[in-house]
Amino acid sequence: MESLITVPLENALNGTAYVTTIRSKSVLGLSSVVLLFERGTDLPTARQLVQERVATISSRLPSVAHPPHILPPLSSTSRAMKIGVWSDTLTQMEMTDLALWTIRPRLMSISGVANVAIWGQRDRQFQVLVDPDRLRANGVTLDQVVLAAGDAATVSAGGFIDTPNQRLPVKHANAITTPGELADTLVTTIGGAPIRIGDVAEVVVGHPPPIGDAVINDRQGLLLIVEKQPRGNTLDVSLEVEKAMELLRPGLTILASLFVALTVTPAMSLILLPGAKERTRDAPLVRFLKAIYRRILPAFVAVPRLALFLILATFAITGFAVTKLGEEFGIGLVMRGAEERLSPILMTALCASLALLSLIFRGNLPGHEIEYPMAVVIVGGVATSTILNLFLMPALYGWLGQKQTKVIPR
Repeated sequence: MESLITVPLENALNGTAYVTTIRSKSVLGLSSVVLLFERGTDLPTARQLVQERVATISSRLPSVAHPPHILPPLSSTSRAMKIGVWSDTLTQMEMTDLALWTIRPRLMSISGVANVAIWGQRDRQFQVLVDPDRLRANGVTLDQVVLAAGDAATVSAGGFIDTPNQRLPVKHANAITTPGELADTLVTTIGGAPIRIGDVAEVVVGHPPPIGDAVINDRQGLLLIVEKQPRGNTLDVSLEVEKAMELLRPGLTILASLFVALTVTPAMSLILLPGAKERTRDAPLVRFLKAIYRRILPAFVAVPRLALFLILATFAITGFAVTKLGEEFGIGLVMRGAEERLSPILMTALCASLALLSLIFRGNLPGHEIEYPMAVVIVGGVATSTILNLFLMPALYGWLGQKQTKVIPR
C-alpha cells in the first residue's frame, strides 16, 4: 500500500503551491495523505491545486485501487450529530442499502452538511469463491473466471435504432440480478462442453471485509456521523437533520442523539433550583438563569468555546444562588462562599493544567496535531474559568444581590 499508492501520491503532491507540510499514513487497504497549507490560504484555491496534481497520478495507480478523492472541507468541530440505526428484522447489508440509498441522500441535501460517514456498513456484492480443485479438473484458469465474471456484470451501451421520425436508444438490461444467474455465466467451452462459473466456483451474496463496526444499544447496527461544513451553523444543521429524520421515522427504528453533550448542564443545574426557598427562586438572578436555560442555551451549542464559558458561569452562579439558603444576604455571605471554593477550584485547576503542560511545551510537532491545540484550549479554559469563579462571579453576585435587597424599616 505504501510503495504502490502512498509514495506516488506524495511525489505528485510534493511542490504544490502554499503547502508547508505533507504527512501520510498507510494501513491495510487505506492510504491517507494530509497536506498542511500556509495560514490564510484560500480553501477553494488549495483544493483546485491538489485536484490537478491528483488527476495526473490517478491513471498510473494500480488498477485494483479505487481512484483517490479529496475529503470534503470540514469544520474543526465538524461532527454535528450521530444517528444510530438498528433493526430486529433486517440484516446488516439490508440496513446498509437503506442507509446508502434512502437516509444518506436525504441528509446530504441539507444545507451545511458536508458529509455523512457510515460506520458498520456492509456493501452488498456477488462473490465468486473459486475452488482450485474444480479449476484444475475442468482445465480452466483463474484469469478466465475473473474475465467472465467481469464481463457478465458490465453494463455496456446498446447503440441505437433509426426510424423515419426519430432515433431510439438501445439499453442493455443487466443480466445478473441473482447469484444463480452469475453462476450460469459461460467461462469457456472444452471439447464442445460449456464450462460455467458455477462449475468451478460458488457464487454467494456477501460483503467486503469490514474496516469498522458499530454497536447501537448493545446490538449490531449502523452509525451515521453527520459532519458540517466550516461555515455551517451547528444549531441550524442539527435542527434540519432532526426534521429530516422525523420525516423518515415512520419507516425506520432510529435513535438520534446530539454529539454535543452540553444540553445535560441545564438539567443538572435545575435539579438544585426547586429545593431553594421561594425568595431565592423568585430572585432576578435565578429568573435570568431560567431564561438562559429555556431560550438562549441552545444557540450557544453552535459555538463550543462560548458554550464552555456558559457552562462554567452557570455552575458558578447556580452554586452561589442555592448555597447558604436561609442566611441574610451580605458581603460576608459572598466572601464566605468564595473562600469555600478557593481550595477546590485551585487544586482542580492546577491538577488539570500540570498534566497538560508537557504537551504544550513539546510544541506543535509532527504526530501531535491533535494533542497540542487541545492542551492549549483546555489550559486556557481552566485559567479563565478559575479567574471567573474566584473574582468575577463573587463581584457579580454581590452587585446583583444588592440590587434585590430591600431595607425593611422598623
